[in-house]
Parts: sequence; C-alpha cells; structure tokens
Amino acid sequence: MRRVILVVLLSFCSIPSFSQSGMYGANVGLGYTTSYRSHITGTIEGYHLWRLTQHIYAGGSLSVQRYSFVDEIKPDASTINYGDLISIRQYCSYLFFSPKIDFGIGYRNRVHITLAAGAGVLLSGRQWYNEYVPFVATPSGSYGADTSVVNTSYNIPSVIYRAGVGVSERIPTHGFFNILLSQELSIIPNNLSHHGPALNTSYISFTVGFTHKYPQVYSKYY
Repeated sequence: MRRVILVVLLSFCSIPSFSQSGMYGANVGLGYTTSYRSHITGTIEGYHLWRLTQHIYAGGSLSVQRYSFVDEIKPDASTINYGDLISIRQYCSYLFFSPKIDFGIGYRNRVHITLAAGAGVLLSGRQWYNEYVPFVATPSGSYGADTSVVNTSYNIPSVIYRAGVGVSERIPTHGFFNILLSQELSIIPNNLSHHGPALNTSYISFTVGFTHKYPQVYSKYY
C-alpha cells in the first residue's frame, strides 16, 4: 500500500505540462490532532494547479493524513464503576482527493493562501476500547477488577471529509523550483467512530517540500 501511494503521488507531480501554465509540487511533514491526547504522525501531499490569473491557481491534490490519539474518558480511578469505558485508542490513515485553490500574495507571490476540500478513503485503521470489568481469580475465588481491551476497529468510517485552509511560504532557488514551507488546519466534520462516544477533532500539519512553476511565455504581435 505504501508503494502504491508513493507511485500515485509521484505520478501526480509529474503530469505533463500540456498547458504550460501552472505549477506542481509535493510536501511531506508532520501533524497532530487538536483534540484528545494526540501523537505526532506523518503526512504527505502531491498537487497540480493551473494558472487562472497572476495570483490565483486552481487544481487538485492527493494527500495522506494519519490520526493517532487517545480519548481519556475516565481518567479518575475513584469514579470508575464496572462496565465503564475508560479510554479509546485510535489510529487511522486516509487518502484524500481534494480540489484545491491557491491565492498568491504580493507582487512575487512569495506567500500563498490555500483552500482545499474533499473526501478521504480509509487506508488502514485500528481502534481499541478500554473497559473496567470485574473478574474472579481462581482457585481462591477472590474478586477483583481490571481493564479489558476490546478491538472495535469496525467502528472506523471508511470515508470521511475534510476542509483545509493553509499558508505557505516559498523560498526561491535555481530555475523555476522553489522550496515550500506550509502550515495547514484541516477541519473534519465527521465523527471518526460510528458507535460509542463522538470522536471529533481537527488536524494541524507542518510540511516542507518543493514547487515547480512553469515559465510564463509572452507573445508580441506586429
């Protein structure tokens, strides 16, 4: 699956420039969910945009985002009763297909604001419920309590949606390639679990990459 994703992103970034007016690029970096106890995960994106005006580009992107977090539902042991849900641990990855629009700021378009929205399909995912349950220790027959881990990965939705807003800074290099520093907030309206407590969160990412801008050709008529 990782090889398939890599091939798709590289192919997406190498689309022939039949219009010779636009830009393409790729970003890779780290991100985390804004809710719950989040773990830092990787993210990757490839995109191709066509030039509409001097400052506006539109096109599409493919991106992979990974969400890894723990929802601590009952952190206080003194208030736990038998059968209570203590925490939910979830890890999931989605491949997003997103239309994207890019607004360049300033004469040289060194700063860009991006807007993207689209659907994501589940690549992989795991979810575990930690519950507080009684047990009987044999052969003495003594009673006690412990936590039980239940695999509830079937709760993870196969399709979710996101809307992203980002800011990127371009550092010029040789030729028409630029280094790209980007920060993006992805808003996810979906519940990330079909059953149980609602798992709602956003996602913040910080990436570095490159962008290639096709040269602008001007024609003079006599």
